[in-house]
Amino acid sequence: MASDEHAEHQRIAYDFTALVEHRLYALARAAAGISTLQVPSYVGVAQDLWILGVVMSALFQQRPHPDSLRSALQLDWNGNCALASRMEYAYAHAHALWDQAAATRLDFTWDFTFAAGELLDTSRQEPWPSRPADLPAQFLVAPAYLVENRVYARQRLCTGATFGRL
Repeated sequence: MASDEHAEHQRIAYDFTALVEHRLYALARAAAGISTLQVPSYVGVAQDLWILGVVMSALFQQRPHPDSLRSALQLDWNGNCALASRMEYAYAHAHALWDQAAATRLDFTWDFTFAAGELLDTSRQEPWPSRPADLPAQFLVAPAYLVENRVYARQRLCTGATFGRL
């Protein structure tokens, strides 16, 4: 039977996944048209997914600070103004997930470790919904959410015939 702390992590994983698939993906799509980031050529038409990976890194590799996204997305003044409310929402909700996970006092992490060019390990990884599952990983879109080394949310990866690292 799951402890109350583990049940809380299931809720956090659900909220994390919803945040990624909806709000953070929408932020990445909006940033794709105005960011000055240099997107690698292997990314091809998946520029929005690559930028989502940048967003995830800024918010979940370590506890974010208010300027994490602005720095990571390399936005000019107009871009900052255009995305300010979306970035504030993303920061606030990511910070809240960090706080909620820490409050359980169980060991947790967002796992960014993956191997570009390898097929997915379905026990801890899945392709982004629009990407084929039978092709190798190109780059990380969203990290896995692990609690005491148990997968609560699997990594989301962009898959394809060519690959690189975020």
